[in-house]
Amino acid sequence: MQPPARRLLCALVLALSAALLLAAASSAPTALPKFSKAAATCAAEGEHNVKITATSIPAPVRDVYWITDDLVYVVLTTGVPLKSLDQGKTWVDVTPLMEHFGDNNEDNVLNNSVYQIHGTTDPDVIYFEGWDTNHWVSTDGGASYRNFRSEGAFLQYLNIHPLHPNFLFGTALVVECLDYQTLQSCHQELWVSEDYGETFSSVASYVWYAQWGNVASQEKQIFWYEDGVKTGYQFTYENREARLFRRQFIRSSDFGETVDVVFQHSAGFEYENGKLFVAKIDVEDRNLRHLYVSHDDGDSLEEEHFPGSLTEQHYYIVQDTGDVSFINIETETPAWGELVVSDLADLDYTISLNRNKRFVDGSPDLFRIPGLDGAFLSNSYDAAVLHDPSHREAYIETLISLDSGGEWERLVTDEGSMCAQNKTLEDCAQHLFINIYGVPILAHENAIGLVVAPGNRGQFLKPTWQSMHMFLSRDGGLSWQPFHEGSGHVEFGDHGGVMMFGNELYDDHVDITLSQGESWTACTVLKDSNYMWRTDGIDSPPNAKDIDFFVYGLARNENNHDDTSYAILHLDLSRYGIRDCVGEESAGSFDSDYEYFEPVGMNDQGCFLGEKVQYLRRKQHAECYNGFEFEDRSVLTQCPCTVEDYECDGECFYSDPLSTVCTNTCVGTSKDPQMPPDECPVGTTWSRSRGYRLVPGSKCSPEAGIDLLPEHVECEAPPPPPPPAPANVDDPYSFHTSVMDPGSFYFYFTATADADTSSVGDFLSLIALLAAVVLFLLLLMGIGFVVWRNSPTIRLMIRRRLGTASPDDYYA
Repeated sequence: MQPPARRLLCALVLALSAALLLAAASSAPTALPKFSKAAATCAAEGEHNVKITATSIPAPVRDVYWITDDLVYVVLTTGVPLKSLDQGKTWVDVTPLMEHFGDNNEDNVLNNSVYQIHGTTDPDVIYFEGWDTNHWVSTDGGASYRNFRSEGAFLQYLNIHPLHPNFLFGTALVVECLDYQTLQSCHQELWVSEDYGETFSSVASYVWYAQWGNVASQEKQIFWYEDGVKTGYQFTYENREARLFRRQFIRSSDFGETVDVVFQHSAGFEYENGKLFVAKIDVEDRNLRHLYVSHDDGDSLEEEHFPGSLTEQHYYIVQDTGDVSFINIETETPAWGELVVSDLADLDYTISLNRNKRFVDGSPDLFRIPGLDGAFLSNSYDAAVLHDPSHREAYIETLISLDSGGEWERLVTDEGSMCAQNKTLEDCAQHLFINIYGVPILAHENAIGLVVAPGNRGQFLKPTWQSMHMFLSRDGGLSWQPFHEGSGHVEFGDHGGVMMFGNELYDDHVDITLSQGESWTACTVLKDSNYMWRTDGIDSPPNAKDIDFFVYGLARNENNHDDTSYAILHLDLSRYGIRDCVGEESAGSFDSDYEYFEPVGMNDQGCFLGEKVQYLRRKQHAECYNGFEFEDRSVLTQCPCTVEDYECDGECFYSDPLSTVCTNTCVGTSKDPQMPPDECPVGTTWSRSRGYRLVPGSKCSPEAGIDLLPEHVECEAPPPPPPPAPANVDDPYSFHTSVMDPGSFYFYFTATADADTSSVGDFLSLIALLAAVVLFLLLLMGIGFVVWRNSPTIRLMIRRRLGTASPDDYYA
């Protein structure tokens, strides 16, 4: 969440830049002019040609929002929204249609600017969130736009209901935040609307963050956390620790009419896939946190069990698949965190990956490969960083897991590559930029197995543009091949059968491939050789099934760099001369254009998470058209369990990164999972862990392979108690011995006095007993002395026994 000052500053900067670019509004949408410098078609080899439709735009494209497969909006850097009803072929400026509040002052540029667009479950309902107090909603698919605003507050961060598009909430900075004189009362409120933003009601004050709850069962449920003490300037750093400690987690199922304080000392929360995660500040050490999970919307919460070596400070819910959870825990440094993975109950976690790279906002450098359950890519710091922390960016490596984080390995390069010819395998590892440098990694569930990303080869990732190449994988990320020097933008079409690439540097063309990257054809997009084109992005309908693309970027005169023009180019590949694919039912045969793709785990046994999975896809060299209706069918076969299907079970078991042996670190403690429970009646059984559990998502058969799952052990009768001690009415304590185990003796006191004898009374009784013994010994000595002095016979006997005749021998 952005601080309010930062957002206001962004709005002012936006206003200054946009003022130079916006024209006066009219009562109809403004059709944008054609981009005259674009070529009408770009011809390739044979019958291949692409029709180009070009549109001039007044500023760079900032964001793209697909509402349907045909309706798409782009928002320029000036905040101006443009609309296309034909997948980006033609564009109109819709700001003249946007109803404004009050006097409709078009000089206020912020009133014409859009921060972001929200689609809903109803394609006719679209929300346009503004930078200023103005927002808009369309309920007719973009034909008209009604303005709504918040009176007396700066409404921001709109959140639309997942099921009912008429419900929405936002956080609102009160009017005191906009005046320096009243800033001491500045705070943020939670506002809710049930009528498409027509009216709002305030639900709570001093709110930090809010989310929709389980709206499938309780449509008006909202979660949020807020300050427990609601006074003063909410965003101050004064007494920050005390204010953090007083925050509380709140739940309401009726839009705030009744509220339930679920947790005190809350440090944040996240609700995902029916699971509620709540962080709580430690009462004894306020720098520490504890994470709780609830599967019933907060009715009950249980504390998560993380490996004991972790010091919990900040959490990031990385990925929740519905069955298991991945969490990145910041411990010692904000630069990285420990990636942990849960069991099926979401309570016991094991360390999946050490030193997982984190960004400034706390998000980890991790990517889930769509369509392949359990497949992840991650950037982490090598252990060498611990010895050279000041140069940590030099020790980043890319790892892959195909078993939901159970095992991680370095990426390999293709055999015989330029890297592998003269260097060791360690120096030839493949590394990728997963979430940085503005060129996102590309993968889609409708283009199964294909992954495109920028990166480099070598011992570690090199964060410089000069070392960057574009790489392509056809096997779900296991192996990679370079296809372009430098970085650029890529988009899939026709289920991955068509790919388009645009260079980030100035060029005169975009590249098209029908062979999944093996060969590329250049498509020249400008007709004037004095101009060069820079691609800022490529987009197509989000289903990755169409063969229409639009490319946005900048054309620059190479003889005069001040002569520049922004444009959107629509490329229609329907005339590319692509035949229809055949042989779908006979996939794998010589005459078929199709094959079965089988993702395999890192054990190379042909199994992936305990299954042999076959996905139907087009062959790489079959340059044909799948069609919009083509579906990637899959065939499943269960595999026997192998060692790779297991990971360490719970917080007590640990294995070294290069070992599969899990060691019990809780032996001899109350946490030992291999000891029977305290309550274990004879005749019943208990589950004893062998140190392993199946990795999340694995569907292998333990019966047909290696079975390392917990075993059922019969409860045994407890050992007999020691024999009772005989009562002694004269002495309240008697001293006994008892043989409990062969060769071992256990000594104990058996009390025969009343059960309520105090510890002080015990001590006094012991002193009295010792005094009696001493008095008895003194009495014996006195009697002996009298006998010694008065009986010559006794003295003679003792002298003979001692061998002396001294009169003082008695004392000796």
